[in-house]
Amino acid sequence: MSEVSALIGQHYAFAAGRTGVLRQLLISQPDVDRMLGSHGIQELNRVLTEMKFTNIIPQGLASTEGMLPALEQWVKNEVAAMVPESKRHIFTILWTDGDAPTLAWMLKKKYELTLLDSTEPTTGLHAFSVNELHDLVKTGTPHSLPYEIVAGVEKVKAMNPKKAKMIDTVVDQAIAAYKTRIAKESGSRLILDFVQNTIDTTNIRTIVRSLPALHTSALLPGGTMNLQKVKTMEELRSQIVQSGIFGFSVDLSILLRDSIAFERAVADLIAKDIAEMWSMPMTVEPVFAFAAIALSHIALVRAVSIGKRAGLSPQEIKQVLPPFIPASSFRS
Repeated sequence: MSEVSALIGQHYAFAAGRTGVLRQLLISQPDVDRMLGSHGIQELNRVLTEMKFTNIIPQGLASTEGMLPALEQWVKNEVAAMVPESKRHIFTILWTDGDAPTLAWMLKKKYELTLLDSTEPTTGLHAFSVNELHDLVKTGTPHSLPYEIVAGVEKVKAMNPKKAKMIDTVVDQAIAAYKTRIAKESGSRLILDFVQNTIDTTNIRTIVRSLPALHTSALLPGGTMNLQKVKTMEELRSQIVQSGIFGFSVDLSILLRDSIAFERAVADLIAKDIAEMWSMPMTVEPVFAFAAIALSHIALVRAVSIGKRAGLSPQEIKQVLPPFIPASSFRS
């Protein structure tokens, strides 16, 4: 038993130094500004090749289509090198963000709800076997897939009529339920806080966009707030106050009507969760913090790339960007 403990200790000692080095490679605010200011997708690709963030992947990759999956795979490889095998399943909380669009696409493709030229999402991020997901959708064979995912696919198959938006919702709900279970099983309060805060803020976004015609069936399970009975903005404000999720000094009247202020508050909330993880040496939390930030930076690059391809202005892209969580949020 002592040999096992010593081996785990060696993993975390290595991880403590390694994550300190890796965070220097992540995206900075000036990098974000350069990407937003680039003129079109070609210049964006050039900007990306000049950043430290992309120096870690094969230099022959000169476009976001190749760079982003390679960066996602790099994050997974780094985690595998730093974390004992017995703890790696915890990171499926993050990897399933690649499975969700893939599974939703498979289901929509099966029921002819995609465009004729639609292709399977390209990602280096998967918690589950893509072949097993295909089998689950085509034949119902569950293989080793978690019961939340199997139940989600069965729910889609039972839907009548089947609609693309509802398929996305059901898949997201299944993934959220899976993440919550793994976070609870991890034994880490900080990782559970991260998952629940992410779910709560996603549900708040859904409610703000949907009121007064809110369908609670669109909300994700696993959060801390009781949002199922919220029918008005005042009821939502009351739930947020009771939860204290954003702290009690935040002006909720502004937060709930200003999307930029809301996303800034979300970024601050998640950054706080991650900063606390960083201060937990010799545990899995600092590696989780690194992976969460790295993947959020990849998501930001993907959003900028989509905006550039659509011909949006920097101001328009900035309006739809996911929250930017700087690596400097880490506490050493």
